[in-house]
Amino acid sequence: MSTLTRTMTLAAVLAVAACGNDPGATSDAGFQQPLEGGSGAGGGGQTPFTIVVSAAVPASGNGIVAGTGARAVPATGTLRQIEAFGVAGATKHRFFVLFDAVGGTVFSAAHAWGPTEAYAEAATQCTSGAPTLNVAQCGSTVVVDPATRVVTFRNALLLGQGTFTSVLNGQLTFSVP
Repeated sequence: MSTLTRTMTLAAVLAVAACGNDPGATSDAGFQQPLEGGSGAGGGGQTPFTIVVSAAVPASGNGIVAGTGARAVPATGTLRQIEAFGVAGATKHRFFVLFDAVGGTVFSAAHAWGPTEAYAEAATQCTSGAPTLNVAQCGSTVVVDPATRVVTFRNALLLGQGTFTSVLNGQLTFSVP
């Protein structure tokens, strides 16, 4: 994995978790929703989605996450980042997938959750590179089909700092601005 890809992955995860240890955080970080348009839990497109999160540490991340839209925004070159937001009970969830818009190659996926939009309790990720400490390998567990604009998570294990983990299953359809 290139330095640029690793940097973008870490930047996305850190941006989501930036206020995870700051009880005085504001809505300017954490689960800020930069997407325009759409409605419901995150803007973007109008297609509802469901992602099942299991084996999460901390367990507050477990649940059936429902959202109403996901959007692929330009990153650099042909890279796009899918951003999706949803809710399971009282817990807010945010998903990112960095992929190549031409061939669908997935470079990374990230997931963060917390009790409010301003507080990310945990963040996890996987990348296309070899697994390392706190970073799982996505492999074939996260698949993007650029033609149908669908992301599929199949028992996708994501890891984070310390013991943070989450396993994702489900599909979401994304829009392209």
